[in-house]
Amino acid sequence: MEEAVAKVRGGAMSIKMACAVHGSPRASLHNRVKGRHQLKVGHQQPVFSEAEERSLVHHIQVASEWGYPFSTLNMCFVAKKCIGCS
Repeated sequence: MEEAVAKVRGGAMSIKMACAVHGSPRASLHNRVKGRHQLKVGHQQPVFSEAEERSLVHHIQVASEWGYPFSTLNMCFVAKKCIGCS
């Protein structure tokens, strides 16, 4: 999809041709080219920003180095606490 959008925006292809070549739905490609869809591809959008994810990873690594390894369950608890869920 990203490649198709780049080719259409660059003038190398029309929307119709890009759909045929890349197998993308025409309406979706048209909306992306026009800037109506700014979200990442996929059904669920990320809860944390890139910086927040890096911070979580760093803190978990530090805790692990100190002798307190995190299990998957611990990670879920920390993530929930960070987004404000109880």
